[in-house]
Amino acid sequence: MTDRQRAIPALSRLPTSTRRAGDRLRMSQAILIAATLVGFTLFASVGAADSRHERLAKGETLTFSSPVKGSDVPRVGIDFVVDIAPATMWKIIDECGSYHRTMPRIYKSREIARKGSVVTCETWVDMPFPISNLHAVSRAIHTKSATRFSRAWDLVEGTYVHNKGSWELTPFDEAGKRTLVVYRIHAVPDSAVPDSLIRLAQTRTLPSLAVRMREEAAKLAGSSPR
Repeated sequence: MTDRQRAIPALSRLPTSTRRAGDRLRMSQAILIAATLVGFTLFASVGAADSRHERLAKGETLTFSSPVKGSDVPRVGIDFVVDIAPATMWKIIDECGSYHRTMPRIYKSREIARKGSVVTCETWVDMPFPISNLHAVSRAIHTKSATRFSRAWDLVEGTYVHNKGSWELTPFDEAGKRTLVVYRIHAVPDSAVPDSLIRLAQTRTLPSLAVRMREEAAKLAGSSPR
């Protein structure tokens, strides 16, 4: 007979009030442990959120990458802050016909049609060797409210297998004078170039997009980019 088996009858002979007190003590300990774990998890989540906000406030560009089912090329993106209000920053994102002047690597662009919130655009993109230059006609949905502006597009035709993405602009500070810019894209060129080189090219070009957007934002604000 094990020590645990010997202990069970002994415990059963204890007075009922004693056993109940022990049960209450064990239950209290379990609740305390659970509460501590929950508190630690919440603290860690809040800490991570605070860290992200602080990094963005200091001018860092945060990168994003997420796998896409059925594709070897991930969905990628960047988060960064510009020193103008969302409504002002929206002027850059909304005018796709001017992307050849405001976006890196786009050497030609035009707005084909605009009907309500649906905007159709055509772009030509200068890509690094060995990827051939790219062309796309995309249809986007532009939405805006007092606190959020977004452009979400999908490929209509062009030299891509997939080209789907979005811009989202929201206030970064309580005064609404700074903007959190969130950019996401899943782009797969119709090319024989290995996916590994496509991923590398995207990784290298994303930071330059944030730099260019800060420069364009500074022009609208009449100041130098941070």
